[in-house]
Amino acid sequence: MMRNAPMVSCGTAGKRADITEGCVEHWRDAVRLNTVLNYRHHMASAFLDAHDHAALIAELQRLVTLDPRQYGFAATLLVRLNQQSVRDHARAATEYATVSALQAMVEADPDRYGFALRVIRQFEGAAAREWARAALDEIFAGEAEDQAMVLLDEAEAAHSHGEGSEAVALTRRALSLDPGSVTYRPQTVIMVAGELRRNSEEALRWCDLAAPHADDMFDILHQKGFSYLLLNRQMEAQRDLLASLALAPERMSSWYVLGQFHRLRFEDTQALECYWRVRNSTDPLRVWAGLMIGYTHLLHDRLREAMEICDHVRAEHPWMKWALIIRGLVHLRAGDLDAAEHAINEGRRDDPDTLRARVFHGLIGLARHRPSEALADFNGECGDFACHALPRLGRARALLDLKQMEEAKRLIADAVREESQWIAVTLRLLGPSGEALMPLLIAAGFGG
Repeated sequence: MMRNAPMVSCGTAGKRADITEGCVEHWRDAVRLNTVLNYRHHMASAFLDAHDHAALIAELQRLVTLDPRQYGFAATLLVRLNQQSVRDHARAATEYATVSALQAMVEADPDRYGFALRVIRQFEGAAAREWARAALDEIFAGEAEDQAMVLLDEAEAAHSHGEGSEAVALTRRALSLDPGSVTYRPQTVIMVAGELRRNSEEALRWCDLAAPHADDMFDILHQKGFSYLLLNRQMEAQRDLLASLALAPERMSSWYVLGQFHRLRFEDTQALECYWRVRNSTDPLRVWAGLMIGYTHLLHDRLREAMEICDHVRAEHPWMKWALIIRGLVHLRAGDLDAAEHAINEGRRDDPDTLRARVFHGLIGLARHRPSEALADFNGECGDFACHALPRLGRARALLDLKQMEEAKRLIADAVREESQWIAVTLRLLGPSGEALMPLLIAAGFGG
């Protein structure tokens, strides 16, 4: 702790500055720490180059014990380890040392809890982050209300950095500690609820919890409409989306989701009206609205119109590789399998986002009557609107050709039970190959 100290004068460039002796000592400590950290950086890099893994791990543990913020440097260094088993062991050992240092820090000063959470957000893997947060909880001596507020602060920061799953974990922990903390950041809770696409019931609960304290009812109604749509509660979805637009017709997000509502019901005129409203705005969603216009035309066999809008989006936004994916689907619908495969492969090349479009490549395997190839593509990744109907139905169709009836039945039953609203659209994408699934779908209750 800094003590009150006499002032000492220090002249610089003709000016006079008054600096306490405590300040000078603080600067000296910072210089000493930076010197030691720099030394440890060089030593760790040298051990890595020498393939001395035991010495590397020990050095990294010393580094993060001195300053837990150095975990980011350590993680970057560990990526260079070639052996997965060695890398996993080194990362676990470094994370353990980091958490031990953070525990000591938070135990001495509970106000450092937020800092500790920011360090932990860098850990690789949700399980490691959950373990680290639980370890901090064991020694946190502050009030639950204060802890929940810090968690919500970090949830908002995580969301703003694109860390959706981390924002959900932090918000969930905050609300479990103190449900009343929603009054502190109601908009954060609503915003993070949008990440709960696979748990829409929880998203609705969060919205209801935040509603009495929210300044902006549009966000509440929009999120509830979106969640209802994912739950196949279509009339409630339409009600809340229209209510949100009655409050703020100039906000495009609800127009976009309302377009999805109509598209799933094959109400193409209404869907296109919603999408064009977004497309003709300045909202960033206008790019996606253009693709959904193309997708809607595709589902109704207006292939020329679908191709034209995809070309227009691609010309306007060369980075938007999803336009190539939809072009591939148009070629597939037209029966040109080579062009379809080329477009989808080009769309997936060197793009982390469109790499998950592998499920659409699976449609080509089905069309070529290559069920084993298709099965590899339908690997559980999401299809239309972040749902699993396409990988489930596509995989079931491939399994039928491979005479694996029981697994096909299970997938069909899962799709009907959890995502029946997407099945009709998915069957359109599957085309003629999807007809063989109808007996299984009817047996599972679809259309009943």
